[in-house]
Amino acid sequence: MKPKEVILKAFARAKKERGLRIVAPSSYLCSSHMHKADHNLVVMTDLRAA
Repeated sequence: MKPKEVILKAFARAKKERGLRIVAPSSYLCSSHMHKADHNLVVMTDLRAA
């Protein structure tokens, strides 16, 4: 299945149940997700070295 088909199927399923939603862009949410991803990368790097 192509990635576009997977995404369209997920959006169709989201109408029936909780799932993906389309939301307006938010710089606050973007920076929060980037901060969390950076934190996870640091943790995984530290755990790998241990």
